[in-house]
Amino acid sequence: MPNPVDFFIHIPKTAGTTLAQIIASQYPRGSVLTFPDPQIGDDERARAIRQMPEETRIVAGHLHFGYTELCPRGSRPFTMLRDPVERFISLYYYIGREPKHHHYAAFQRGELRIGELAERQGRAQACFIAGMLPKDACPDDELIARATENLEKTIVSVGLTERFDESLLLYNRALGWKVEGYARENVTRNRPTQDRLAPQDLSIIREKSAVDQQVYDFASRLFEKRIADMPPTFAEELAALRRKVTKAETVSWIRSGLSRVKSALSGQRALEG
Repeated sequence: MPNPVDFFIHIPKTAGTTLAQIIASQYPRGSVLTFPDPQIGDDERARAIRQMPEETRIVAGHLHFGYTELCPRGSRPFTMLRDPVERFISLYYYIGREPKHHHYAAFQRGELRIGELAERQGRAQACFIAGMLPKDACPDDELIARATENLEKTIVSVGLTERFDESLLLYNRALGWKVEGYARENVTRNRPTQDRLAPQDLSIIREKSAVDQQVYDFASRLFEKRIADMPPTFAEELAALRRKVTKAETVSWIRSGLSRVKSALSGQRALEG
């Protein structure tokens, strides 16, 4: 039987864009099946997965667990979760700075309320892991049971955004990756911290995210157990990875600065000419 494909369950605002760049570096060109266009319908996604080319090695996208069952060669699903309150805050303010987002106009008009979005997104992580859409009707206890069972029995590796570097090293072992460095992508900047939110808004977010919090807490315990099972060399690997990330981000910052300087000088010469 052919080798199963790896399957990244990309939950929005869990550092998935950074991870997508890493994925591209770990698989041969042309072997990554992605769905960057959010307008692609469910039927089209399902058809693409069922009919994936033989060279496909990994499927990645905003796809819930249920899509893994469509892979004709079987799959090795993995995912990244994030503290639910932090994920929601990042999502809310990402919408406000991303004109292509379908809620951008409503945000700019002041019509997208935190409570309204929390109502729709509060169980999103649990739904992705359980294999359903956030809009699907499902009792909380059943949703939690399905999500935690998938995390424990089927998902081969679970990472945590807050512990991204350690997560990558777990992926290295579970998926055969050789990640040695990366640069962060699509970070939501200028977003308030929890202590800067209105108390009533923070209370709403926590209330609506209660299911996601239970699933995240369960995933965190699994994560800690897998970290505890790592060999003594794990700490050395982690330190080495962090040194390389710091170096890569420093180089990226310098290049970005030089690019801005060149652009400014070019504009100045144009004015003088």
